[in-house]
Amino acid sequence: MTNQIPHSDDTERVIIGTVLYDNRVMDQLSVCLDVADFYRTELGIIFGIFLHLHNTSAPIDPVTIGGELKRRSLFERVGGLKFIADITEYPSNVAALSWYIKNLRELSIRRKLIESCVNLAAMGSNSTTGNDEFFEAYDKMLSATSLRYADDIPSVNVRQIVSMALKELENRSRGKPSGVLTGYPRLDHMTSGIQAGNLALLAATPGMGKTSLALNIIANCTGTTSLPTMLYSFEMSDVEIVLRMLSTVSSVSGTRMRSGRLTGKDWHMVTQAANDLSSKQLCIIDRGDLKVDKLLHITREFKRKNGLGLVVVDYIQLIAETGKKQNREREVAHVSRTLKNIAVELRVPILALSQLNRDITKRTDPTPRLSDLRDSGSLEQDADMIMFIYPEPGQDMSNIDIDCKLLLLKQRSGPTGWIDLKFRRNVTHFVEIANNTGDY
Repeated sequence: MTNQIPHSDDTERVIIGTVLYDNRVMDQLSVCLDVADFYRTELGIIFGIFLHLHNTSAPIDPVTIGGELKRRSLFERVGGLKFIADITEYPSNVAALSWYIKNLRELSIRRKLIESCVNLAAMGSNSTTGNDEFFEAYDKMLSATSLRYADDIPSVNVRQIVSMALKELENRSRGKPSGVLTGYPRLDHMTSGIQAGNLALLAATPGMGKTSLALNIIANCTGTTSLPTMLYSFEMSDVEIVLRMLSTVSSVSGTRMRSGRLTGKDWHMVTQAANDLSSKQLCIIDRGDLKVDKLLHITREFKRKNGLGLVVVDYIQLIAETGKKQNREREVAHVSRTLKNIAVELRVPILALSQLNRDITKRTDPTPRLSDLRDSGSLEQDADMIMFIYPEPGQDMSNIDIDCKLLLLKQRSGPTGWIDLKFRRNVTHFVEIANNTGDY
């Protein structure tokens, strides 16, 4: 038995015939179907004519169809007058049109999947195809298919969304945060946590502790949520990250931990911190060559298997290039947009770290601006929340403790402001200074 390409001539003919019977059904068909959904080339051409006539508010009948076919030099290709006469005899079914639409779309999706799988098989057999390129093609196939298969016509019934909104409002009225808490009370008061579906940026110049603050937030939030946290590190190894977190949690100096000269008390505190850290649901991925499209694939699969509470990316400018020849600004813009899409698609909060332009250190006023984000203006556009860490001016930067400000300069759905922090550099720990906040 030979395998046939999935299609239904009868379904395609009914849809064409129904349009000719009642042009008004094009209001529905124009948002549900495309030319490529038709297996028969000539019927796809005719549906393309239907779309053009509908969009120009022209009647759809044998005269206008024939005229448009001739204008495009397609009249003879589809079969001329005989074909025009034939389609006027096609059956119609307005009452069951939704069923025919669903059937045609499902058959179209199957054909696209078959074609994609054949292409993937060819890529897999090609020894020059890298795994990253293969997984990128696989992810694009899944994304395109799932989006195409989804119902294109939105429901006018918002009952479920209203119910979700009311539940969210009820939780807020009871003091329950709507997002993932950072563990810094005054910041959480301004933001209600990092929200699901949001991309939050934490930016600073090199050496100002953006990784340390991100690790502090991870340590805080993994103790308050039952869902795992993912950390993508493009600069430090997983062991380096854990050692830094152990120093923070145990309050044992990072210098002593690096040298290995630990006292008995130090070992006791580090062991306690290790037991605490071991109980947390934290996945660390320390691949410096990871491309953002592969990051999407890994994150999607991780959430499907384990659930997901927060994603942290350290940091945006280090994510590997796609391999396409484009300038750095476009590259970072692609990374930024993809991270935002991941947050929305998976309904998880993403905290991404970013560098600031070094020119900020040459200014008289060291207060960061949104324009200081390095390499791309799209970061400012894509992010729902943007925070900056910067030192208070006039202090000795060689001190163990540095007074800093955490400036919340953008929040799409809330206020902006600042909080004072003390950066205890010997244990890479940021401490919030009580009662020291302000609006911005």
